[in-house]
Amino acid sequence: MKTIIIIFWFLLTMLTMDSLAQSLWEFEPAPSDYFITNNDTSYLTLKNYLQNDSLAFETPYLSVANLFAYYYGNSEKDFILEKLQIFYDTTQPKFNWNNFFSAQVLRGFLGDQGAIEGLDSVIRYSNNMLLKLSAISYLYEVGILDYFQTIKQAFMEQNSLYNGFVQLAQYGSDERFKDEAAALLAGVITDSTDRIKTFSAATNLASFNKLLAIQSLESRFYSSNGEDRLNFFMDLEFIDPDGQPERSMYAIPLETDVYIRSEFFPPTGSAEKGLVTRRYLEPFWINFIKEWYNYESEKIIKSSILRYIEDFEPNIIDSTSSTLELIEDLIDLTDTVYNYSWLGDEQFKNELQSILQLAKSNLQNGDSLACRVQVKTFQGLVDNVYKDSLNTDLSFVTIEGWKFLYWNAQYILDRLPQLPVNADIEEINPAMSLVNPGAFKMEVKGTGFTANSVVYFNGNARTTTFVTDTLLTAEILGTDVSVAGNYPVWVSSGTTNSDTVIYKVVNTLPKPVRPVLECVRNNGDGTYTAYFGYKNDNTVSVYIPLGSKNKFTPTQQDRGQTRVFLPGRKYKVFTVNFNGSNLVWTLNGRTSTASSNSAPCN
Repeated sequence: MKTIIIIFWFLLTMLTMDSLAQSLWEFEPAPSDYFITNNDTSYLTLKNYLQNDSLAFETPYLSVANLFAYYYGNSEKDFILEKLQIFYDTTQPKFNWNNFFSAQVLRGFLGDQGAIEGLDSVIRYSNNMLLKLSAISYLYEVGILDYFQTIKQAFMEQNSLYNGFVQLAQYGSDERFKDEAAALLAGVITDSTDRIKTFSAATNLASFNKLLAIQSLESRFYSSNGEDRLNFFMDLEFIDPDGQPERSMYAIPLETDVYIRSEFFPPTGSAEKGLVTRRYLEPFWINFIKEWYNYESEKIIKSSILRYIEDFEPNIIDSTSSTLELIEDLIDLTDTVYNYSWLGDEQFKNELQSILQLAKSNLQNGDSLACRVQVKTFQGLVDNVYKDSLNTDLSFVTIEGWKFLYWNAQYILDRLPQLPVNADIEEINPAMSLVNPGAFKMEVKGTGFTANSVVYFNGNARTTTFVTDTLLTAEILGTDVSVAGNYPVWVSSGTTNSDTVIYKVVNTLPKPVRPVLECVRNNGDGTYTAYFGYKNDNTVSVYIPLGSKNKFTPTQQDRGQTRVFLPGRKYKVFTVNFNGSNLVWTLNGRTSTASSNSAPCN
């Protein structure tokens, strides 16, 4: 038995030693820390400052320590922990709990288990409740939940600087405290007259009991009126955005103030952009505002309703639904559109649904192409019969009905295989260069390519290599790109041509292409490896050949760097081995320098 205990403690000790290398909690320097050093985060600047012990109790000292730990903590952990020890001594004349707390946070970030005891001291002995609560939150991150009474004390005090809401939410994730924490926060929501506190309590409660948070806020929403109801509506937007359309439909008929009533309508385009729930794009909401239009007295709101109906785009389908389910949904949607009088004549409705039933049958029998033909027929019929909402023909489709039926049919078509078509170009790489870049190889990506496909550049056939049915390469001549202009590129199969895309030759790039040094690795043998990436702010790929606009110094100029720069930020695209002296990559007038003092790779 004694042997088992020894083995157990040995394993526990080993696990603890291993955990010392791991941060106990997340940490990032505050913006004010950077201000202290004028944004200088270089190794020597920070370390030299920390080595001056006489500055230990000066305001900038911990800010510098924060930065040094954040950027160089992996290699300088022991040095930093040694420098922090001065803040642990409560007998120091300049001791204060703020510095002590900050030092413990940094200790924990560096993986020092002693930080746990240090933060416990803050909670037990400090008179600063804000520090206590912050310490409780850090200890929560490592699974220590021993301070619920302190949290309740802060909650009862309801100080303007703190209230314990965040910590109640953290402890609410634990079954031991969940019910009591929820009751305290829900009480604030239902009783407080301070809107900020109400909202804060609701968002914190929602983190572990969303249903109760919604119910508590809704009780205030439905029992209020005017501006108070609008405020609770806005609070609910953060917690339960998908329930907002029903709340809008409740509040709009009751609200007499024109400005407040207008706030319950989502702005045109906001749902499509994800600024509000996309449920505002569903038929029930469109039907509501279309009917409310007849009761609305305010011209501005009426105008907004008309613009919303004209501009809205139906909700995007559920990507997890099968194509068969989407067809069934469209059959049901046709009924909904008919019931809202957005589609006229029951015989016309039945005809549309019969077409979809045939499409469904085709799909079930494994004939997706025949299914596509039927769905396309449905879409075409809706499009042909489409009339505006003032049309009184027996067979009609209003703008609302057209959008829901036509667009949802298109969503299904996007799922089904295309009927045989000619080759299609999706993109070319590169797609732009400066004047006179010399000859280069162009990649043409698309569909429908064959071994007979030939790439044409500005009307001239170019040597083409067939790679796959989705990829060709073409040899572009230096004379093709010697003058600025827009040059058409297409693919010919001999009898048919693809669509055309444009290759741009410019005197100056519209937006910069920036070289980026990611980091430098010390190889330990006197050599270093620099990792480079880039950021292309243009929307298309850019070709910058090796030469004065794409070179390394000192020589050799060619270090294997990129020539074709895809749009966006690209990380660690290539590496260069060097001796640690300054190595400069020049790219179209911009430079990035690597040296032995550059940011090390993690």
